[in-house]
Amino acid sequence: MLNSASPTARQPGSQRALLLAAFSALFTMGATPPCHGQASGLPAVAIKKVDGNLGAAATQMLDRHLRQSDAIQPVTSPNGAHIAEIRLELGNKLRGKLVSPSGKKLFEREYNRSDMDHDLQQFCDDIVLAITQRPGIATSQIAFVSNKSGSNEIYVCNYEGRNVRQITRDGRNNLSPAFCPRGLRLMHTSHAPGFADILRVDLTRAQPTPLVKQQGAKSEAAFSADGKRAAYTLTVNGNADLYTIKADGGTPKLLIASPAHEATPSWSPNGKQIVYSSNGGGAPQLYLISSNGGKPQLLPTGQADCRKPCWSPDGRSIAYVSGGTLPAVTIYDLPSRKSRVLSAGDSPSWGANSRHLVFAYQDNIYRTDTATGKSVPIISGMGSSSDPGWTR
Repeated sequence: MLNSASPTARQPGSQRALLLAAFSALFTMGATPPCHGQASGLPAVAIKKVDGNLGAAATQMLDRHLRQSDAIQPVTSPNGAHIAEIRLELGNKLRGKLVSPSGKKLFEREYNRSDMDHDLQQFCDDIVLAITQRPGIATSQIAFVSNKSGSNEIYVCNYEGRNVRQITRDGRNNLSPAFCPRGLRLMHTSHAPGFADILRVDLTRAQPTPLVKQQGAKSEAAFSADGKRAAYTLTVNGNADLYTIKADGGTPKLLIASPAHEATPSWSPNGKQIVYSSNGGGAPQLYLISSNGGKPQLLPTGQADCRKPCWSPDGRSIAYVSGGTLPAVTIYDLPSRKSRVLSAGDSPSWGANSRHLVFAYQDNIYRTDTATGKSVPIISGMGSSSDPGWTR
């Protein structure tokens, strides 16, 4: 059990109450299995019955993925609901069709990934996009760090925490995995003998290559939304500055150099700005800067000790960590310029729908719905797990 009295005593009163509530909610969540009850106000989808054993399994899988989208409510009655039809065909093919409540066919597609669950994940994301006009998360991947093997290695799993596979096996201290937009490559920090380096890994071949050749410790790389550029931190003589570079290599460009420690860059969706953390004013705070360089602008979060920002794909929010010795996942809403503490935790990363986050807490990885605060553990029992990064 954590001793929260001492850390919270150093927090302002309102922040202390919020953080205590966040810890209480997370302890309650961790003590019980996730619950997916009836969600009022969500678009309803009825899954048309599919005959046979495989049909029943397909129906159950699609129902599970739709429920975990937190954007669709599967129902049993077709009255007033969208209708999802599944047809299993020869050659491991699946055909999915979505019909509106008025009877209009919204789409019909063939899925052939030679794995029924993968096909149904794609069908689920297509349903979510067609109805809500927002991307789904069922086909997404999550990278994270685990010391299960005795050293920090990079692992990848699906959005449920299933199909875990190990990516690095070099026994080095591997940290901060970040996906390219399509999830075919990732970058991570590798603490090999000498200076830390940033390695790019093609997930189809898992052959790492250095991102950049510079003297000094390179770390905390992040892809731009279009996957064409990367931002990272370079530390020389104890001072960390921000650079950008083309994602396939090239000449690094100094973004900002100062006596302060700049860290953990994250790109805006349009690629025009980068948010990062800096201790130039004392305790770390968040700053915005043009991706071409220029004068940084303080982000008025209203929170103490702000680190590890992550910009949402829709551009409206920045998730970050606040609280110092009592870290909390916090969300800054750009239109209103207000922050809200979501949960105790560390290293938040947005999903493609700009609604779900993954974060680390007490050696496990959680996925949370930022609209409802509902959290579920997706990685546990793998030693110390941290640094989640999500495809978008």
